[in-house]
Amino acid sequence: MKWMLVFLVLSMVVFMAQPGECFLGMLVHGLFHGTVRVYDYLMDVTLTILYLSLCDDQTSSVCFSAGKAVHK
Repeated sequence: MKWMLVFLVLSMVVFMAQPGECFLGMLVHGLFHGTVRVYDYLMDVTLTILYLSLCDDQTSSVCFSAGKAVHK
C-alpha cells in the first residue's frame, strides 16, 4: 500500500509539471539566447570597424556613417 501511494504521488508530480518550467530548461534557454546576443554584438562591432576602416581608406569627400553624411 505504501509503494502504491508513493507511485501515485510521484506520477502526479510528473504529470502536473509543465514542460517549460524546469530549471535546466531555463538555463539552456538563457545560455542559447545569451550566446546569440553576444554573437550579434560582436558581428555589429566587427562590421562597424570594417566599415570605418574602409571609409577611412577612400578618397571620397563624403562618407556615410550611421545614416548621416560625414564630410571629410
